[in-house]
Amino acid sequence: MRPKPTRPRNSSRCCRQGCLFPNSKTCNPAWPFPRKGWPRCRKTLAQRTPSRPRRSRAFGLRKNGNRSPGGGEPSRPNRIRGLLLMAQAWRIVKEIHASMAFDGEGAWYFGGRWNSPGTRVVYCSANLSLAALENLVHLNPPVAFKYVAVGLEFDDRLIETMEAKRLPADWTEEPPPPSTMEIGDRWAKEGRSAVLLLPSAMIPSESNYLLNPSHRDFQKIIIRKPMAFSFDSRLL
Repeated sequence: MRPKPTRPRNSSRCCRQGCLFPNSKTCNPAWPFPRKGWPRCRKTLAQRTPSRPRRSRAFGLRKNGNRSPGGGEPSRPNRIRGLLLMAQAWRIVKEIHASMAFDGEGAWYFGGRWNSPGTRVVYCSANLSLAALENLVHLNPPVAFKYVAVGLEFDDRLIETMEAKRLPADWTEEPPPPSTMEIGDRWAKEGRSAVLLLPSAMIPSESNYLLNPSHRDFQKIIIRKPMAFSFDSRLL
């Protein structure tokens, strides 16, 4: 029987080229020889390969690369997207009428550009400056009252838009013609939506809102707490 080849323990030859520990203490001659007479290094490949720093994930991210527990869909609704879909409006009223600002009593009694007397609606503006301007044109003679401004928020899905090209040719005339009153009367009677968006007669590029307090979705409108508001004395 042919004797098993051996090499002295102090041999510096190793079975792997570039071995970092070729001395006799790190090579075990008792291991199977990959090449005749060359002992295999006790160090494994993982031990000889320099370790690389692990990349850490950003705080809050999961293994799938996002903040959701599962696949690509988020685990909760996008709150920012929901905020962008909320429309804002403003209404300025006398302080003594703040508690009745959204019952439509004034429009029901006096009427307006977009409703005739007997139809209950509420007039608002898309921004506070336009709401102030709409109030100033009705102060005749100008009298200083204490006013409050009330902010509103509502979902875009509650709005019906009436574009200027669909309006009659005399929609900006003063006093308001019956043709514009019929638009609001029909909209409120049919209950098509809780909010109607209309262009401003003074600034057609700006928008006003008409609210229907009798609509079932009127309760979805968020009404903020009234805040004190005053007109500059130079405007009165």
